[in-house]
Amino acid sequence: TQVDALQLEKMSYADVKSKLGCEGVLKQRQDYGGKIVIEDYAWRGDAWPYAHFQGHFINGVLHGTDKRWLSFNLTW
Repeated sequence: TQVDALQLEKMSYADVKSKLGCEGVLKQRQDYGGKIVIEDYAWRGDAWPYAHFQGHFINGVLHGTDKRWLSFNLTW
């Protein structure tokens, strides 16, 4: 998947946005005097109707992720 291609400490927000094919939603931003800026962005797209991905960026670089995938099994 696109998420599996992401690389920690090597990719900017623009790189992640390009890989995932859409803008993320800014969920939280912490600015420590402009020297350290921590931002959390979330994605949930049409391609992943039951999934959620969140990227944790420090000074614009991806440093952590949170992935949640839901699976449904229907039987009749």
